[in-house]
This record gives sequence, C-alpha cells and structure tokens, in this order.
Amino acid sequence: MSQFKIENALIAREYLGQKDGILFFDSKMNYPVDELHVSSSFERDLVETLFWLISEENKKVRCLKAELVNMKRQNDILAEKMMLQKHKDKKLAFWGAGQKCRELIERMKASICLIIDNDEQKDGENIKGIDIIFSGKVIDWKEYYIVVTCMITEAIEEQLQALKLVKEEDYALAKDYFV
Repeated sequence: MSQFKIENALIAREYLGQKDGILFFDSKMNYPVDELHVSSSFERDLVETLFWLISEENKKVRCLKAELVNMKRQNDILAEKMMLQKHKDKKLAFWGAGQKCRELIERMKASICLIIDNDEQKDGENIKGIDIIFSGKVIDWKEYYIVVTCMITEAIEEQLQALKLVKEEDYALAKDYFV
C-alpha cells in the first residue's frame, strides 16, 4: 500500500473527491488501511480468545452434525422396521417413481420387488434395477405391501381405498415414517 501511496492519493482526490487523499479507509476500525496499527497486548489476547472460541464452537457443530447423521441413520432403521412389520409374507412395492422413491431405495435395506406409478409413460422403465409398472396393470393388489413414497398422498390413498386396501395393513405412507 505504501508503495502506491502517491498514486492512490491522486486517485482519491481527483476521481473520488476525497480531499484528505485517503483512498482506502476502514470505517469500522476508524483508521486508514495503509497506516500501520500496532495492537496492544489486550487486543491481541482478545483476538486470540475470540479465534479459540470460534474454533471450539466449530468443533461442537461438527460433532453435532455427525451425531445428527447417526441419529438419522438409526431413525431410518427403526422407521423401516416399524413400517414393514405388518407386511408379513407380502411382496414389498413402492408407489411413486419420483425423487423420494429414489431416496428411499438408497435408505432402506428391504428388498423392493416393484415400483407402481400412475404415469403410464414410466411403465417398463426401472430405477436401480427395480421395474416400474403402470398402476392400471397391477392384477393382484393384495399380493403387495405398498409404501407410498410421494409427499402428496391424498389421491393415491383414495385409489388404494377404492381397491379395498387398508392403511397400515396393506399400505403405508413413507412420509409418516421417514423424516
């Protein structure tokens, strides 16, 4: 900064209207940036203490994040067990071939045999090797325990109830179990 002090003063006066010729000024510290500021031992101690406190808080945040990830994993295991305890000898099928379906396939350990979807265009496709079938092609609904993976479930629940399927006995909503 001191190397260009003359040029900076010229720019400050001519282009920025700074009569004092100071181009760079730190308003928070209330002294020009190009001036050398000698810190007192109190200021140095204060900065070191604040740095230590911030780094300690960062360590706590990292530990909390790791703990939350672990709790989420444990919650997933428990939620899956609770949700699937009623499916007995039925095959497990997901309803909804969207993003939530993909996430649940990654999260769950259970073997999913089929993905059902109301979008006829998805019929015949697959996600992670699991076939997608159009809902109109399902023959024996009672053969499956259905996990509805969609976030908006009212219309799907109406379809399932019209097929005489009972919530928690024949199907479950993933949103009720997984965060």
